[in-house]
Amino acid sequence: MKPFGHKRVAYFIANKTPLPISLSDEEKEALIKGSIGPDYWVSDRLLKRAHHYGRIKEIEKYIIKARGEFLKGDIKQSAYNLGIALHFIGDYPVPSASTKIRYFYGKGAGLKTYHAMQRAKKRHKAFEEEMSEAQIGEIELFTLKTPLEIIPTIKRMLVKQFSPAESLGRVYQISYAICEIVWRNPNKLSQEEKELLVKIPSFKKKYFLKLGGEIGSLLSLIFVPAIPIFLFFFLLFIFLFLVFRNTLNPFFLEKWYGKKIFTEY
Repeated sequence: MKPFGHKRVAYFIANKTPLPISLSDEEKEALIKGSIGPDYWVSDRLLKRAHHYGRIKEIEKYIIKARGEFLKGDIKQSAYNLGIALHFIGDYPVPSASTKIRYFYGKGAGLKTYHAMQRAKKRHKAFEEEMSEAQIGEIELFTLKTPLEIIPTIKRMLVKQFSPAESLGRVYQISYAICEIVWRNPNKLSQEEKELLVKIPSFKKKYFLKLGGEIGSLLSLIFVPAIPIFLFFFLLFIFLFLVFRNTLNPFFLEKWYGKKIFTEY
């Protein structure tokens, strides 16, 4: 979205929604400032603009940062980091101007590819402008039960197949849900989360022993001139990594609730 669109969302969250905590004017301003921050980040003396695409990894990273600052009691910094997360959430539904381009080959390929890229940029610009300025009705707010629902909900609600106005409405909804759960009382754990927290020590041991064993097997095979066997163990390592990567919920919860809550369970 355009900076104006990001500001609209952050202002709405800060001033028009029932958050679990009461934000000061300074903290509200931090949320709004963070929401437009990525459009003005400076790198190598050049102003880097147009971060107009969603980044799930960036969204998750800044949500975790915001949660950590909240647990430390630094609401202002938490609001700023949360604003950055909201920025990438707002950009998530916008069609990319640089991906899914059909590249041409042969005679005149360069010119055809150029025109295809220009059309993609025009679609991108038109969508983000309409989305930023869209008028929407009453927002039906909802909350998330556990932090494990955050990323799946973003992916489910913001797939790039809705109109700009509907996409904006969904951005408002998920932005509130995330702010609400980040600033929610950290002592409220669901039964599922408690069970996962109990499993963290044994989970770490099991995970690292298995992964370490596969790494050891892989390293030992480096010195063996048996390419087929090497490839087999390499593929096995990749497979196990992907399987375990999808079951790391306890690690996420330990970060989310902090050491104090973690040690109580």
